[in-house]
Amino acid sequence: MLLFMTYLSIFLLLCPVTLAKNHTDHLALLAIKSTITLDPQNVLETWNASLHYCQWQGVTCGRRHLRVTKLDLGSRGIVGSLSPHIGNLSFLRVISIENNTFNGVIPLQLGNLFRLQKLYLMNNSFEGQVPASLSNCTRLKVLWLSYNKLGGKFPHQLSSLVNLMNITFHNNNFTGGVPSFLVNLTSLISTSAANNHLDGNIPHALGQLHNLQKIEFGINQLHGMIPPSLYNLTSLTTISFKHNQISGDLPKDIGLQLPKIETFEIIGNKFTRTNPFSFSNCSNLVELSLSENGFTGKININFSRMSNLKLLELSDNNLGSSQPDEMHFIDSMINCNLSSQITLLAFSRNSIYGPLPSVIGNLEKLEWLNIESNLLTGRIPSELGNLRNLIYLYLAKNSFTGNFPDFIGNLSLLDQLRLSDNRLEGQIPPNLGNCSKLKYLNLAKNNLTGPIPIELFQLSSLSILVDLSHNHLLGPLPQDIGKLKILTALNLSHNHLVGPIPNAIGSCSSLENLDMKANSFQGPIPPTMITLRGVRNLNLSSNNLSGQIPRFLEQLNLSCLNLSFNNLEGEVPITGIFKNTSTFAVVGNSRLCGGLPELGLPKCAMSARSKKGLHVSRAILVVIVLCTYLIIAMLYPTQRTKNHYLLRKLRIDHNKNNHL
Repeated sequence: MLLFMTYLSIFLLLCPVTLAKNHTDHLALLAIKSTITLDPQNVLETWNASLHYCQWQGVTCGRRHLRVTKLDLGSRGIVGSLSPHIGNLSFLRVISIENNTFNGVIPLQLGNLFRLQKLYLMNNSFEGQVPASLSNCTRLKVLWLSYNKLGGKFPHQLSSLVNLMNITFHNNNFTGGVPSFLVNLTSLISTSAANNHLDGNIPHALGQLHNLQKIEFGINQLHGMIPPSLYNLTSLTTISFKHNQISGDLPKDIGLQLPKIETFEIIGNKFTRTNPFSFSNCSNLVELSLSENGFTGKININFSRMSNLKLLELSDNNLGSSQPDEMHFIDSMINCNLSSQITLLAFSRNSIYGPLPSVIGNLEKLEWLNIESNLLTGRIPSELGNLRNLIYLYLAKNSFTGNFPDFIGNLSLLDQLRLSDNRLEGQIPPNLGNCSKLKYLNLAKNNLTGPIPIELFQLSSLSILVDLSHNHLLGPLPQDIGKLKILTALNLSHNHLVGPIPNAIGSCSSLENLDMKANSFQGPIPPTMITLRGVRNLNLSSNNLSGQIPRFLEQLNLSCLNLSFNNLEGEVPITGIFKNTSTFAVVGNSRLCGGLPELGLPKCAMSARSKKGLHVSRAILVVIVLCTYLIIAMLYPTQRTKNHYLLRKLRIDHNKNNHL
């Protein structure tokens, strides 16, 4: 590079006539600069007369003719449009302007760049259609259009791009079927069209692209079947048709047909098969995602040769056979290096029966284990405590029995723990407090007993949910509950908790949903709850709460309030949440009165204090009336004397006149 810059400097001094011939590139670059409205990294500061344009940042020139061959403004935070004058940079081989905010349409003038080989436009805000003029760029090898706002159908003229090896246009708004021009791109190695609005069938002719290694068409509306011709492309390493409406079957010997496959992803479709297929020969397989389909029967996949497998997703099917060796496939994972590779194992929401094998504890790299909603039985094996890398552990909605697993405290990286809807017994162990990263905890609908350990409330990381409902938990709530400052949902309903609701609950300022119904809480509703400004749903029903309904409840932005079946008394408010009887409930509080007429409650009797106030008011009124009367009485005689004097004077004057 230093040698080139030295050569360039000498050339600039000795060959001014030659440079004058390249004035077209200079003007084109200035035109490109003029349509850029924001340059936060000041890339274009060097684009001025003090330097030759070949020395401008982001510009690369050829050594022979000093013409621009590469424009690299990628990941610069640039905002603006792409000038049509870019089509005048006729020696361009590479345009790299990805990861910016270029907007507007892709200039038609790009079709003038017949030397162009690589075009990187992804992750911008381009809109409109892909110009048909790109078909003139017949040397193009790479075309990246993903993450823009492009739409419509691809022009069929792009079939002339026979040298194209890589085209990505995922995360746009393209419509129509799979672009027809793709079947003519015999050099194509990789294509990605995920997350668009493509529909129709997958073209059978794609099976003629013998160089194809990656095909990703997920999150569209494709239907029909995967053409058998695709399974004959032995070079394929990635097949992804996730979240479409594709149906049919998979070849029984798919592992033999796709020996190089690394990612096979068909999650969220309509595939079916009773007799499971074989991936046993896919020794390069890294990700196998078959979830959300209609596969049935026993999992017969032998994983012993898949030493590179990291993700296995089989959830949301109808897998299961009720046979004693139902879980034998997990044993096959241990008989290879897979135990030190796999990070995600999910076969939730199936009908898999039987105990969970203890050998699962050998999958030491596992970060995500989701086996909820099956027919699993027996104790949760303590060997799960060896999985120190676990972040997500979902065992809910099975028939696990035995005491609450105390090994959970060893899983210090846990983010989410779901053990609800089982038959677990015993107490919640205090070492759960070792899970200092825990955000989500659901232990509902078990047979847990004893007090809630203080250590649980000291987990300040809890932010999404704590659900301990439908158990047999005992004792009062500690003041430590106030340490759950970022928790948004707390459900303690249907237990045997007693005592007052701690004042510290007012410190749980992020709560949006609070359910404490069906316990034995007593005393007044704590005034500190006025600080729960974000709470939307509050259920304190079926307890022994007493006192009046606090007026501050009118001020909270509640959507639903249930105070039913307590010992509350006094007047029901009529503003805030209490304005609409469909949003609150107070039934079962026999000493309540007033409120909206629809409640059918008796009118509130006047309290002694109110009566005393009324008597005082009446006395004051009487005094005012008496004083007024006395004042009038005092003034009235004076006025009468004055009137008598005037009348007498008039009479005397009248007599005088008559006498005269």
